[in-house]
Amino acid sequence: GLGAGPQAMPAAPGFQNDGSAEYWCAVANTPYGRIPGKAQDGRCWYSFGGKEECTEDFQIIHAYGFAPGPSGPPHGEQHDSGGYWCAVADTPHGKIPGKAQGGSCWYPLYGEEHLVEGGFQYIVSTPMEARTPGFQNDGAAKDPPRSTV
Repeated sequence: GLGAGPQAMPAAPGFQNDGSAEYWCAVANTPYGRIPGKAQDGRCWYSFGGKEECTEDFQIIHAYGFAPGPSGPPHGEQHDSGGYWCAVADTPHGKIPGKAQGGSCWYPLYGEEHLVEGGFQYIVSTPMEARTPGFQNDGAAKDPPRSTV
């Protein structure tokens, strides 16, 4: 509504079709770095080194939408491989939150780390109103030129 400010998506962006319901995008605080994963009921699952791990030390990342590429700085990072963004993978098991870098997305499921190349979307975690509405990639400034007349 008017004056309410930007709202995050009201429903969780992820789900599994095995009956375990909805999952939120989150960043787990781990011994390996801050790793994006999926959260539900006070726990966060993330993938690392081929396995699914779980922690209760995490932050929810609110989704304002989806994008084909990263939007803003990385949500987390691994000590061994740099920045990762929260993403949602389109899988045979549902839309599962995980971590993305470049054209790859890894998600945790049933004790293992799974990889999808394409077939996922990056999370937009900044409200539209907070972003510059347009730009030109020819080096032009983001502000319109002032009239000299």
